[in-house]
Amino acid sequence: MYHRDHRDIVGIQENTEEIQGYFFVFQPSWFVPSQTTSYTAISVRGDTNRGIELTPKSPKGGFNTKITRLFKPPLGGLGVLSIILGMVIASCTKDIHINLQNGAGATVIESFITTDSGIYYAVVSKTVTFYDSNIVVPITDAKLIITDDIGGRDSFIQSGYPGLYITQTIRGGVGRTYHLSVTTGGKQYDAYSTMNPPVQIDSAGIQTLTLAGKEFWIPYCLFKDPANTTNYYKAFLYVNNSKQTKVTPISDLLDNGLTIEATVSPDFFVNLHDTVQVELDAIDQPVYQYWNTLSNSTTSTLTSAPANPVSNFSNHALGYFSAYSRTLSHHIVADQNGFHRID
Repeated sequence: MYHRDHRDIVGIQENTEEIQGYFFVFQPSWFVPSQTTSYTAISVRGDTNRGIELTPKSPKGGFNTKITRLFKPPLGGLGVLSIILGMVIASCTKDIHINLQNGAGATVIESFITTDSGIYYAVVSKTVTFYDSNIVVPITDAKLIITDDIGGRDSFIQSGYPGLYITQTIRGGVGRTYHLSVTTGGKQYDAYSTMNPPVQIDSAGIQTLTLAGKEFWIPYCLFKDPANTTNYYKAFLYVNNSKQTKVTPISDLLDNGLTIEATVSPDFFVNLHDTVQVELDAIDQPVYQYWNTLSNSTTSTLTSAPANPVSNFSNHALGYFSAYSRTLSHHIVADQNGFHRID
């Protein structure tokens, strides 16, 4: 039954000139876009700013929906279409809690030693669940000891930042094998890594690529791989003197003893006039495994879900310990012809 006094009723009714072009914004308890024309206003009291109960003319009826606002769209049919689309999107939003595998509580260790003089770092933390608000939970009571194969020994101390530890006296050396022992939560985690000789970068450059009328600058480096041994590397960039986080793992499996040209990816695009420098680190096979599986799990479209990268730590710890030697390229600047060298 419809009210006939259009001063007191506003609804979706046929042949009601007073309400033509008006639209309802409501809070749906259930919403099917194809049935939006089936609503009829009932039980209307007061003016158009008060609540109005609607009932659908539908076999699935039996629910009420409260109108919260009434207005006339300024854009005619296009405005109504936009509003309907927005209502469909909003009404289809639902909080879903997926039952993910809980990997919380695993120990994560990331540490390195290089040919550079100075202190070396270790970060020790615990994993959290997908739904936790914390990004990382630092472990502040770990005991870390690093030794080499000629009797060198050092202990890490707290740096002043939670979960970050630093060495005191040890120095990295080419050819040495290092052992890092981490004890926390009543468990001991061990990793070994050998520091291989550095490999010099012959040159660095930038290739230009044009796609859909847009030009892209793609950095690369060239280096001569030592023959008769299997070698592994990781490369990354400094863009405008800012160290990039994206790592490019490289092996000489198909290029042993040859000159290798490796494309090195930035975190974002390299732009015109950016200054670029390449770092090439000689790493051992277990550390290459870590970076390679990490790269594959985050970029491959062939895996169903990302997996934890292969760690060289024992006792199911995540992360890596790496002894490596590093070399740097000269600086280059991206220009209209590709690049030019500035040092």
